[in-house]
Amino acid sequence: MQQIRTALQATAARKKMEIVQILLDAGANINAPAAEISGRTALQAAVEREEIKTVQTLLKTEADVNAPAGYKSERTALQVAAEKGNMEMIQILLEAGANVNNPPGPMLGVTAVQAAAIKGYLGIVRRLLEANTNINAKLSWGGRRAIEGAAEHDQIDIVQFLLNAGAEVEGTSAWELASESGHDAICRLLEAHNNDKDDLVS
Repeated sequence: MQQIRTALQATAARKKMEIVQILLDAGANINAPAAEISGRTALQAAVEREEIKTVQTLLKTEADVNAPAGYKSERTALQVAAEKGNMEMIQILLEAGANVNNPPGPMLGVTAVQAAAIKGYLGIVRRLLEANTNINAKLSWGGRRAIEGAAEHDQIDIVQFLLNAGAEVEGTSAWELASESGHDAICRLLEAHNNDKDDLVS
């Protein structure tokens, strides 16, 4: 990774479409890697700013829709869109070939479905599941599985949806996160789910 942002990355993050086009016409590297600290590729930066036209222009100029997330708290383009709750952006990225199962950034990263679950975007969780996302994806350091994040942030509709979709409830982590946050209804939901599983096994 590079140490500082490129001019194109900085411009894409500032809603300057006309300057973005000038830089592209001048041969700017559209897929320059993200800077090490608080970095975004040009496409990731445009998605974060929810600039549809800039995103479409970058994609037409062969921006890498699956460029990896940066090291700390960073996101791929699809992960950013999911965290923002922007369904239109998600659809554009999926049509451009975005991988719903791209791994999270190494530290405090999230997959797209984990981001949507934490924020409570049920429609986006559903759309990602339709695109064959892995709802049981592994964590980055300091991260949460989708159902754990939803439980911790009191997203009971998401928890129920994920349970119905076959989310794995490993040990008591989701219950503990809900309990520590005072989300009693989610604790009861998880307990009922575990009891139902025990009944089926017995």
